[in-house]
Amino acid sequence: MTILVIEDEVSITYLLKKGLEMEFFSVDVAHDGEKGLALAEKNEYDLIILDMMLPKMDGLAVCRAIRRLKINTPVIMLTARDTNEDKKKGFDAGADDYLVKPFSLSDLIERMRTLLKRKQEKVGVVVEKKNQIKLVKERELKQSSFDFNNVSEKKVSKNISKHLHKRVVKKEKIESNELNKIILDNAPVSIITIDKEGCITSANKYFHKFSNAKYYHKHSIFTGSFFNRENLVDDYKKLLSDGTIVKRENCYEKNSKGEDKYLKIIAVPIRNEAGEIEGAISMAIDNTENVSFKHKILELNNELERKVKKRTAELNEANMELAKVLELKSIFMADISHELRTSLTIIQGNMELMSLHQNGNSEFLESNHQILSEVKRMSVMLTDLTTITNSDANQILNYKRVDLDELISSVCKSLKVIADIKNVKIEFKKNIIGAEIMADENKLEKLLSNLVRNAIRYNNNNGWIKVWTQATGKEIKIFVEDNGMGIPQEHLPNIFERFYRVDRARTRSDGGSGLGLAICQWVAKIHGGKIEVKSKLGQGSVFSVSLPKNY
Repeated sequence: MTILVIEDEVSITYLLKKGLEMEFFSVDVAHDGEKGLALAEKNEYDLIILDMMLPKMDGLAVCRAIRRLKINTPVIMLTARDTNEDKKKGFDAGADDYLVKPFSLSDLIERMRTLLKRKQEKVGVVVEKKNQIKLVKERELKQSSFDFNNVSEKKVSKNISKHLHKRVVKKEKIESNELNKIILDNAPVSIITIDKEGCITSANKYFHKFSNAKYYHKHSIFTGSFFNRENLVDDYKKLLSDGTIVKRENCYEKNSKGEDKYLKIIAVPIRNEAGEIEGAISMAIDNTENVSFKHKILELNNELERKVKKRTAELNEANMELAKVLELKSIFMADISHELRTSLTIIQGNMELMSLHQNGNSEFLESNHQILSEVKRMSVMLTDLTTITNSDANQILNYKRVDLDELISSVCKSLKVIADIKNVKIEFKKNIIGAEIMADENKLEKLLSNLVRNAIRYNNNNGWIKVWTQATGKEIKIFVEDNGMGIPQEHLPNIFERFYRVDRARTRSDGGSGLGLAICQWVAKIHGGKIEVKSKLGQGSVFSVSLPKNY
């Protein structure tokens, strides 16, 4: 089988080529993204090992280009940055698996064989699918013909219904706006009636106070100063012509004392039994107090808005400064992590190659094994220390609506290769009604990944892991259950403390840092939730995480 290795570090490339050739693989090498893509397009490979950080064209771009070219070769992504975001980017780009530097050569080969076996199994499925396509298309063609006939009948029926509806619906009756009762003279509203020509025919007592007019009878509204403003004359002419209602919220004028005054005016037509316009009734009310109150409210709102904007600007500036500091810290930690992981990878690779030539020296092999174990443990600890250090300062959450079923499914899928090595079965049961939550997706993914990894690490060969969610009122619970070795009761109260280990010897040999569950507790806590565990020695454990929905 032929393998393509795309890696810019010469030392790592040499180690991979040597190690894979000793396992009877044929290996082609490329030291930059462009050359690697050209080889992948030109030749047919059984598997591609692709580094994420490459010159000329990074690994993510190479992987996307490979998938766009319809090249279905399995891809294992190598990365020195052990963040959930980087892993997600790798899977989204089309990678089938990932390995974090430093990694064991034997671990890499085991994952390669798993992917190659999976690829061979898919070949047999393709033939069967091709045979089914023709039958499916024939059924769809028949079904589409049937649906077309149904749609046609529905359209015809709908058109007939519309046609009949138009014929039976009667014309709307013209609303009658005639005055049904006499308005009391002491009503605090100015009321007048006018005839077809716009002359005043009646008025209440309040009109006299309102307009300071002693006489009104047969006075035309079109010649008085009161109506000669803001197009009122035109509006009243239209009212008497076609019945268009006059409505003004705040007509402005000065009162007799020279103070601001606002009027609310409404006028409606008066019709006879035949529906013809005979005149109109007009009402006006002093709305000055309401307008003044609204102006004061508006001024207060504007002042409050100015203060809020000023305070918001100050907070935004402070947040920007904080973001810059956090970004610099993140970049620094990422760069340090990258350099240390690269060095650890070279150390690990050389130790593995040296061990291949020292089969008879048991003392050397034992020392070599101890060094490799420490390298692996240092790599895990480096990742967890970075996370837990950031957790002390970084309490900022990037909230978004998260589909828990989709996230859990993605985590289980990404860890399947590791579980397959121990033949551990991961079973995820989706929630029937769905499970959505407002949360920081990256931090929540870290929590889930740590719990499932622990369930794999402390499980037995041929064991099982079950993951499910449960909605209860305003919160959602996530459960991770395994049938592994379990936890002694005396250790349960301290299980979430930093660097706490139930079995120090086993944790050290398995490469654990003692920080995984502490990180889980931190993620649950900053989301306003909690994490709990129930366990029996020799029977397994159940971890439950309760989180508020927050929407």
